Amino acid sequence: MPKRKKGLIEFREELKKYIAAHNDGKPLVFIIDELDRCRPDYAVEVLEQIKHFFNVPGIVFVLSIDKVQLGNAVRGFYGSERIESNEYLRRFIDLEFSLPAPESGVFARYLFEYFDFDTYFKAPERSAYRELQEDSEAFVHFAIRLFSVTGLTLRQQEKVFSSARTILNTFAINNYLFPSIFILLIYIKDFRLDFYRMLMAKDTPYQNIIDELAQVFPKNIDHDDEMAFLVPEVTLLLMYQNSLLRKGKLQQLTEKNEQNKDTLLVKSCVDPTLGGSHFLGVLETLRRKGSFSVSIDHLINKINLMESFKTDLGLPA
Repeated sequence: MPKRKKGLIEFREELKKYIAAHNDGKPLVFIIDELDRCRPDYAVEVLEQIKHFFNVPGIVFVLSIDKVQLGNAVRGFYGSERIESNEYLRRFIDLEFSLPAPESGVFARYLFEYFDFDTYFKAPERSAYRELQEDSEAFVHFAIRLFSVTGLTLRQQEKVFSSARTILNTFAINNYLFPSIFILLIYIKDFRLDFYRMLMAKDTPYQNIIDELAQVFPKNIDHDDEMAFLVPEVTLLLMYQNSLLRKGKLQQLTEKNEQNKDTLLVKSCVDPTLGGSHFLGVLETLRRKGSFSVSIDHLINKINLMESFKTDLGLPA
C-alpha cells in the first residue's frame, strides 16, 4: 500500500477515535473558506483529499465558496471547458445554502464601522471645522451609491474601504478630503486603471474625463439622485482644472457668451438640462468656496504614496 494512502487511512482511524472520545455525540465541523480563491490545482487537491473523510461518522465539512468560481477552477485544472463542473462538485457537496445578498448599503455601513472611519472623521480637532463636519455621512452615502451602480462584490467593496482607511492615515486631521472624490478615485484606480492614468497624465480633455465617468455613473439618473452624482462630476473636473493651472496649462470649462453669461464647453454625463444649467449652478457654488483651490493631486499623491509603500514591502497592490 502506498505510504500516502496508508497515512490517510491511519489518520482517518485516529479521527474516529478522537470524535468518539471527546465530542459527546456532537459533530466535528471543519470550515473551509474561500477555496475558490486558491490556485486551481490546490483547490481540486483539497477537494479530493477531504472526500477520504466523508464517511467518518461525526465529521462535517462546510465549504464557504463562490460555486461559479470554484467551477472555473475545476475546468482550469482539467484544461477543458467541457468539464461539467456542477456534476463534479456534487461528489463533494450534499447540501447547498445560498446566502442572500445584503440590503443595499447594509454591508457598506458595516465596513464603515468595522474600519472605524469615524475615529478620523469625528475627531474633535476635525469637527471644529464646520465645513468638514458632514464628511462622514458624505463618504458613506456616496460609497453606497457607487457600489450599487458599479455592482461591486462584497470582497471588492471591502478592498475599497480597506484601501481608503489605510490612505486616510496619511492625511492630517484638518485636511480637506472631498469624500466622494476620495472614494471615487480609489475605485477608479482599483477597477478602471486606464481612467486613473488619464487623470494622472494632466493632458486629458475635460470631455474625455466626462465620457469615462459616464462608464462609472448610472445611465439614467432619477431626479432624487442627480445631485449625488452631479456634484462629484463637477468637483472632479474643478480639481483637475486646478491641477492643470498649477502646471501652467489651461483648459476652460466655460466661456462668456454675447450676454456675458457663462456657457458650458462640455456635455455633462449627469445633468439632463439643455445647456447644462444644473452643472453651471453647481460649478458657480463650488468656485465660491475657498476649498476649491485644491487640486486633484492633493488626493492622487496620497493614493499613489500608499501604492509605493506596498511595492516597497512586496505587498500585493
